[in-house]
Amino acid sequence: MARRARELVGLEHDTLLIDGTAISMPDTAENQARFPRPGSQEPGVGFPQARLVGLLCATSGTLVDMALSACKGKGSDEATALRALSADVAPGTVLIGDAIYENYWTWTTLLEAGCEGIFEINGSRFLGGRERKRRHVTIRRPSRPMWMTIEQYRSLPTSVTLRVVISRRKGYRDKTLLTSMLDHASCPNARVRERHARRWDVELDFRSIKDVLGARVLACRTPQMVIKELWTHLLGYNLIRLLACEAARAHGCEPREISFRHTEQLWSAWAMLGEELDERRWEALLARIAQRRVRNRPGRRE
Repeated sequence: MARRARELVGLEHDTLLIDGTAISMPDTAENQARFPRPGSQEPGVGFPQARLVGLLCATSGTLVDMALSACKGKGSDEATALRALSADVAPGTVLIGDAIYENYWTWTTLLEAGCEGIFEINGSRFLGGRERKRRHVTIRRPSRPMWMTIEQYRSLPTSVTLRVVISRRKGYRDKTLLTSMLDHASCPNARVRERHARRWDVELDFRSIKDVLGARVLACRTPQMVIKELWTHLLGYNLIRLLACEAARAHGCEPREISFRHTEQLWSAWAMLGEELDERRWEALLARIAQRRVRNRPGRRE
């Protein structure tokens, strides 16, 4: 489905957005055992929560892949999810995410997968004044983590060289971006900044899944049914995104210029009529979907 969306908008290479969010579910013993309450909740208070880490197409908004885990415990962090998701990412893909993913293990994971990355610099990594003026920075290999074997550790490079890009805009705090795309000619700094500016779209995509489609609080009382319920929501999300791509292609605009909520409401209303979608009605539906344009607030604050 995501491949079909890319074909509709004429994409040759993927640019994927990665981020995580949490979903809640009924407080049953089965759900609590599989998705325990996060550590921020007091004992006996709150509901089970699961962490969803998704890869979404930057152009079409379709969900490409998803990793689901508990919100606490071994292997529940977003960096672990990225390593799992990267196994199925095609070489040449560019991943864009926030600072939580920016670490040595992420960069080496992308290197092994033949992918590139653009991330805001991690808050624990300090670049002094001289380093910020340099075009490249070198990240040394840290100590071996407990989850990695000695053979795996020794196979990794002792250092990774990254390119430093400073994003400056009037009225905004400067951002330091790191990218593995070292060739300035093929991807100049302005292009890197432009690509990273689309990271905010993944937050809006999760809002569409959780609020428009109602996946913020799931209803099933067992983990098996919770997972099925979540995938049903994600399937519906992708179908709506695919419909928006069809409308965008027919009317010469970008898929993300079309309102997700407007598309969902129109399709729901049309489905309630129960009329057959012949060619004339299909074209009329696409025209009405494409009427509602968004993304008219460039450069807004996160």
